Amino acid sequence: MEYRSFDRRKRRRKRWVQAGTGLLVLIMGTLLVRTLLNGAGSSNGAGSSNGNVGTENSTTNHTVPVITKGGSGTTAAITSNSTATAATNSTTKTTTAGTTGGTSGHSVLPSHALLSVAAQNQHPQLPNGCEVTSLSMLLTAVGHPVSKMSLAKEAPRAPVSVAWKNNASGLPQGWRYDIASWGNPNKGFVGHMTRQPGYGIYHGPLTKLLNRVLPGQAVDLTGSSLQHIFAQVAHGVPVVMWVNTTFKPLPQSDWVTWNNPGGPIKATFFEHAVLLVGYGPKQLYINNPFNGQKAQPVNRKQFVAAWKQMGSQALTVKAP
Repeated sequence: MEYRSFDRRKRRRKRWVQAGTGLLVLIMGTLLVRTLLNGAGSSNGAGSSNGNVGTENSTTNHTVPVITKGGSGTTAAITSNSTATAATNSTTKTTTAGTTGGTSGHSVLPSHALLSVAAQNQHPQLPNGCEVTSLSMLLTAVGHPVSKMSLAKEAPRAPVSVAWKNNASGLPQGWRYDIASWGNPNKGFVGHMTRQPGYGIYHGPLTKLLNRVLPGQAVDLTGSSLQHIFAQVAHGVPVVMWVNTTFKPLPQSDWVTWNNPGGPIKATFFEHAVLLVGYGPKQLYINNPFNGQKAQPVNRKQFVAAWKQMGSQALTVKAP
């Protein structure tokens, strides 16, 4: 009995040792796995940045991206801190912490963009030729330069000549408010580009002129969203936009109406076309043909209101 009891105790101790050893191995294995997991989770580039799990360093400066147009190609340089940038010969896209919203595709617009496009002055040759001068700048920007004078010669003309109130002859003093009937700028240029009386031309006939120069390349953006227009600029293509010379909404006293066979024409002699070359959260940047200034900053909110007052007219060419 004593021998059997001792033997049983010996076998029992052996089983305890084996069980304890297995438990110890299990505990050590668990600790090892946990250590490995903690080490992987805290490393840079594995779900964390700067020691903050699940966060990403999205700090950006607001240096305006600059795309320099030259000849038929494009040299692009975008300055931004901690941004993802993809560049080709003709297209530059940037994703930053602050964006203006989605485009027609899946890309995201950069919060700032600015194109370097050579400026032109409509004066002195074309006192009423802001539209064709802006179009000339656009064509130069996309590597197909055509002079403002050539475009002025080829622009469609509205067929109706001016008639004055009270059957006045010549050019009456204060003639802008004495017009009885005249042309329709949706049909072609109204009046004279080189002298008075002259008014302007709207997006429809100017789109036709652009398609004659670059067949099938004109894009009429009239009525489009700002995001759509900004997407063009972000892709390296400026946009002709119709506003007025004050770049803010006009009072009703600055508008006139004249008769036309197609119906009354409401117009303002502050009408102006410019080339949009950049945008930011609070400012837009234009090449202004009236004074020949390049990348002139204007108040974004007021400019957009003036653009809408002119019918949200815009024109460009297909982005590459």
